[in-house]
Amino acid sequence: MIERYIETENGRLWTASAGEGTPVVLLSGGPGAGYYLEAVATLLTESCRVIAVDARGCGRSGGEGGYGLNEAIEDLETIRRSYGLEKWTVLGHSWGGDLGLAYTLRQPEGIKALISVSATGVQNDRDWKAAYSRGREENLEEEPLFEFPQSPEVHRSLLTDWRKFIKRPELLREIAGVRVPALFVTGEEDIRPSWPVEQVAGLLPRGEYRQIGGAGHYIWLRKDSELKHVLTGFLERMKAGDGIHIRKMADDEPLPVELLLLADPSEELVSSYTRRGETYVTVCTEREEPVGVYVLLPAGSGTVELVNVAVAEDRHGQGIGRQLVMHAAATAKTLGYHTIAIGTGNSSVGQLALYQKCGFRITGVDRDFFVRHYPEPIMENGIRCRDMIRLSMKL
Repeated sequence: MIERYIETENGRLWTASAGEGTPVVLLSGGPGAGYYLEAVATLLTESCRVIAVDARGCGRSGGEGGYGLNEAIEDLETIRRSYGLEKWTVLGHSWGGDLGLAYTLRQPEGIKALISVSATGVQNDRDWKAAYSRGREENLEEEPLFEFPQSPEVHRSLLTDWRKFIKRPELLREIAGVRVPALFVTGEEDIRPSWPVEQVAGLLPRGEYRQIGGAGHYIWLRKDSELKHVLTGFLERMKAGDGIHIRKMADDEPLPVELLLLADPSEELVSSYTRRGETYVTVCTEREEPVGVYVLLPAGSGTVELVNVAVAEDRHGQGIGRQLVMHAAATAKTLGYHTIAIGTGNSSVGQLALYQKCGFRITGVDRDFFVRHYPEPIMENGIRCRDMIRLSMKL
């Protein structure tokens, strides 16, 4: 990494950078800890320009006082401008994820995306603290080696400010209004309960939540390859999907019927699916123009069916279909489903390849499904569409 100190009115801030590509700033937790995310940086430097930061008063950064939340956000803006970046992706771990959320609420115009890893959420909950304390007492927390000790003064100052920040009556409305894409990741075996993080992910219109099995608070210590897959997959989707986002349709919105009929030519079946399920659309950020769609249809026994996946013909080849499928899987998991199922015609060669690349496995064939349910023959890729190929994926 190339080190760089940035001068401010209240002392120097230590930063360092490595790699080329999408700029990603890494925020350590504590609050009050020096930079300890070297392992996470290593996961990203193949495709990203990673910027490491020691917060004011921590590690190699100076500063006499001024350790509040406002100052922390101002310091991040100073660093962003000093690196000549119009926007960057913010990746915070533990309390660094909470700082990243506050930063995104205050300065959304400078944020391309938010990634929150093992954060604590907008809460100061007694039950949450009790569960965390039990885990600490039972010595269940696996930690990396820290190069620098935590600053008690910075810790107290930032924690006090954070608790004031989350009590503001307008907070939830602000979170629900953020249009920045966001990924929230937790470890299944973290001693910190994940429900506050899941709540925040659910509030954000473009929020996603992923939990990595077998991982603790410092996910990379046990599951570095899984964490890399989740992080780089999200960043690749953000890069491929510049200018678009996926959201759930409101009940009173007109359905994108033309898009829906691209996936299923039966208006009767489309009407049935959308009436019984939940419809999500990929829209252009500037004009809110739908360019993709899918429907989640409850199927019982912890299973949800993904139907009517379609992308506007002039948007093919841009990775939107994959985004829709992966977004549907993440949404289904957040909603508590254990399995997501999908079906497509034997003639849909591209769709069969896409779904299997996304992790679906073929589970069966419903022979002559399209012959029984559609009065007119369906031809695709020069093949008569007769059979429904059933696929599913465990969440």
